[in-house]
Amino acid sequence: MTSISDLRLSKNMKYTALYVAMRFREAEPGLFVKRYGDGTEIKIESDGQKASINGKFAFFLDTHESFVKLECVNRLLSLGYSLSDFSIPEGDGEMGFKGYRVSFVVWDAPFITMTENKTAQYKSRLVSGVLEYKTKIKDGDIFDYGLFEKKGDCVLRKSKKASYGRQDFLIEENRVMRYIGKEKRVVVPEGIEEIESSAFWDNRSIEEVILPETLRNMGGDTFYNCANLRKVNIPASVGNMGNNPFAGCPLIEIENHSKNYVYEDGALYTADRKTLIYCSIKGDSDVFAVPEGVTLIGKHAFYLCDRLKKIVLPTSLEKMENNPFSGCSRLEVENHSKAYFIKDEVIYNGFKTAVVGALNRIKSKHLVLLDGIKTINRNSFWNCKGIEEIVLPESLMDIGYNPFVGCSNIHFVSKTPYYRVVDDVLYDSKLSKIVCYPAWKAAGDVHIPDSVIALERGAFSGCSNMTSIHLHNVNIINKSCFTNCSSLKEIHCSDLITYIGEWAFAYCSSLERVSVRKGTIIDNNALSNCPAIVEERPESESYLIESDNIFTLASMQKAYKGRIDSILIDPPYN
Repeated sequence: MTSISDLRLSKNMKYTALYVAMRFREAEPGLFVKRYGDGTEIKIESDGQKASINGKFAFFLDTHESFVKLECVNRLLSLGYSLSDFSIPEGDGEMGFKGYRVSFVVWDAPFITMTENKTAQYKSRLVSGVLEYKTKIKDGDIFDYGLFEKKGDCVLRKSKKASYGRQDFLIEENRVMRYIGKEKRVVVPEGIEEIESSAFWDNRSIEEVILPETLRNMGGDTFYNCANLRKVNIPASVGNMGNNPFAGCPLIEIENHSKNYVYEDGALYTADRKTLIYCSIKGDSDVFAVPEGVTLIGKHAFYLCDRLKKIVLPTSLEKMENNPFSGCSRLEVENHSKAYFIKDEVIYNGFKTAVVGALNRIKSKHLVLLDGIKTINRNSFWNCKGIEEIVLPESLMDIGYNPFVGCSNIHFVSKTPYYRVVDDVLYDSKLSKIVCYPAWKAAGDVHIPDSVIALERGAFSGCSNMTSIHLHNVNIINKSCFTNCSSLKEIHCSDLITYIGEWAFAYCSSLERVSVRKGTIIDNNALSNCPAIVEERPESESYLIESDNIFTLASMQKAYKGRIDSILIDPPYN
């Protein structure tokens, strides 16, 4: 069976997004570079998926553990340690650091029992712009953290557990995982040090949130779409913040007490004013000039800022994350940055090798993307309803998480060998993955072709006229796959389904039940704002499957890997 780490590798460690979060710079197409205080230089070749240190090959980036290793090395070098403190062998295995033997663990996997002193286990992931990590260290005893926090602080200590008595918080140790209450005024308990990404997601009840002075980290999208939230504080203790925690909050006023951030004229910046995190939806001006000196505009920074008619990008700008202008339907962009190029309302990187985003006001009967682009970044064309036809050039090699969500009128023409269009549906080259099933086409009862094993992120998002769907040989339903399919009443899942991602059926208001095989991995919030209940079918000890379809065998190979004893092939009679 496909492992949960395999399914979540790209979700938790998002490759180029990870490099940006670690403050690597794209020096040339596909080459990311960072230089540290001791003179150490790490280079990452994204196409070759390998990292080199000071010009020498270090290790390949082809497993979850290898990305965790990269993040750990970056963290320690950024804290001010020297390369001489490390012993880094090739591969994704252990490394030495300051006399400790450090091993790397997949986020969802448990730490193992350690018998030897001076050992450490390390796991990390990237979630909504925040690099999270956990450690287990044995040096005479087992401690929660200490070694990876700051240079010179190798004091091992146990963290204090938060005390709380509220039933509407889901709390793990010192971390708020989710707020499930409906109070207007919410006080987060003292002792809480972290708030999970999306912890207050889409809560329409809250109007004021008071965060504690013990809070250190705020996850990305913390208050996403909290439409009635009017007031929130950023405590002095906050040192880390993910992608725009306040996206989609039209009424919010922010009270900032942290020296690590600057809140000025409705915009939130890091203290050095190099990163723009958030711009207020409300305000009187319809023009926003990003200040000179800003080098990074964060994900969703201008989300739903529909008051704006114009944004000016400065010469200092080096990077924009994940279409920061989504939901700005009237916006035009005046660009002074060499890092970007804009044509026909489409935003490309300065190398003209990637589509970064598109302005929602775009209207095109026949949009031809620049030849030479290799990548369409995730969410690039989000909600661009004015696109009727888009031509994918021959040079295109990779499409990120479905960038066509909300493009309800779109038709595809593919000139690239990496993607195919069959009956107006966009697939990968093998027809084993659906990238985008246009909303205008998905109506009534929909059957997935037998060749399809995976449904990519957002593949059916917004297909509001689809009433039922038959998944046949599908193994994997990725994140946000069926969001806002408001008429979907039935989904037919075979025992081949192994994984259902986060928000897969969010806002499917007509769906009553999802029946899956026992043991199917279902992410948190897979049925957010969806009335459906999950029914688990008992797993049989043996199956008799009769099929004349070779694709069923391919799907079984993924779903039942290592568990198939025999296959009987009955040839047809002549």
